[in-house]
Amino acid sequence: MIQAYRGAIPEAIVAFHRARRKKLRKTMAVHFYTDDVHFECVWKRPYMYIRMLQNASFVISTDYSLYSNMSLPEVWWNNYRNKLLCAWWQKHSINVIPNVSWWRGCTNEFILEGYPKESVIAINSTGIGQDTYAKRQWLKGYEKVLETLKPIHILRYGAMQDGENTSISTYYKNDNYNAVTYGR
Repeated sequence: MIQAYRGAIPEAIVAFHRARRKKLRKTMAVHFYTDDVHFECVWKRPYMYIRMLQNASFVISTDYSLYSNMSLPEVWWNNYRNKLLCAWWQKHSINVIPNVSWWRGCTNEFILEGYPKESVIAINSTGIGQDTYAKRQWLKGYEKVLETLKPIHILRYGAMQDGENTSISTYYKNDNYNAVTYGR
């Protein structure tokens, strides 16, 4: 079971594949909002990265892709990996903020099962771009997350979307576009 996070809010974030090569500031969180290939190593060799993640002040849990065109077994698999790594890292004393992602507007109950209620959570909106259908599905899922999990604060990565509750959100720039800021 994933535990609720109710601690401090990071001032900045950096992608895992960049964080591996630099010294992190105390107020910086490691995130996984990048192509899955950049962090598949934490699934294949999880013990190898424990010390690095324990040394980070904050870690936003993985964001394995849940594309709308994926089959249900693929979605189950990536949803399972996201949740398992989050809970496992918490058991290894890593300060983990649960990343909540959904599929097709969150119409399947299993998507949100296991996530804590009344927690700080992280949410990503990259990848929906200007696609009207994708935006509608994202907002539908977002509303389901608010209703079901009742987050106390949301760390937001990606462009702000119409209909979001901005009063409980902290927005971060997409550091994949601003890689020079953090070093490649």
